[in-house]
Amino acid sequence: MLRMKRNNIGVVSSTLPFQILSQKSKDWGLKELLVPENFYNSYLKLKTYHPELKILKYSTSLKSLIILFLKLIKIKKTNNYVYFFHECGFLIFDLFIKLIKPKSHYFPQVTLNSFTEINYSEYRGKLSKLILWIPQLKKQFTFYKGLENNQIPIYLISNIKYPENVIVHKIEETLKFKKKISNNFIKKENRDVIFITSRDIVDDNYLREFYQKLAIKFIANNYKVFQKDHPRKESRLNLSSKYIENIDTDIVIESISNEFKYAVSICSTGLICFQNRAISTIYLHNINKPDLEKRKLHLKTLDLENQIFYPRTYSELFNKIKK
Repeated sequence: MLRMKRNNIGVVSSTLPFQILSQKSKDWGLKELLVPENFYNSYLKLKTYHPELKILKYSTSLKSLIILFLKLIKIKKTNNYVYFFHECGFLIFDLFIKLIKPKSHYFPQVTLNSFTEINYSEYRGKLSKLILWIPQLKKQFTFYKGLENNQIPIYLISNIKYPENVIVHKIEETLKFKKKISNNFIKKENRDVIFITSRDIVDDNYLREFYQKLAIKFIANNYKVFQKDHPRKESRLNLSSKYIENIDTDIVIESISNEFKYAVSICSTGLICFQNRAISTIYLHNINKPDLEKRKLHLKTLDLENQIFYPRTYSELFNKIKK
């Protein structure tokens, strides 16, 4: 009996799934990968591993959403699969999945433990609220509020339950796979360190000065310092320093994690792919305790074996890198 040729598609909303897609796209029979237009250049590197994979842009424009809707209908009719990888949620896409019900695999990328659950009335997304004003729809989603980019409130919507035709994988499955990739690091003599930067819940100017001084300290310990700023333009710290070499913002941090001895950030989820080479500086800043604990919880729920190092003092940090 001939095996049916698969024409499955993948849908991502961030760069977090890059590692697993670089390894599993062929096994999963992915022919197309739909990515947000602001991450399109970042995902083009997947063509290095899978030249046959089509990388397609999508946006929230009406035309783009119609194309996405029609692709899901085609997947349903041809008995193929959708592999999707939400970071926090994608309301329109989730509604399409509920309506069309294509066979799917869902791989969650993060938890929302660091966000506060709120009522529908407190949610501030005008279009989303308009879509979900119907009580039967509203009760199928949970609403959250959090902070990003120097205490700017952000609001998220998370689907509560998918149709039975969607296989929901545990987040641990993705994290264990990332750990396996990270453990391939074997460059014992490597003296390169990468700062994973972005705007955060501390002042931008303070943060730029912090990384500048930290770079000087690393250099004094015979390290070469690199910086990878956020792929989204509005989230970038835009740090410029003669002590730090910049890496193209379109490069996905997960694709270069094995090239550095240490990774340093306040609390970036990019630290996860570095495992025991990851250093969070969250305790070295003047962050109020409730915000600090929420941010740390966000990372801790993704760090299955508690491998990220959280120095409480600069002495602890530099004792770590001198080993």
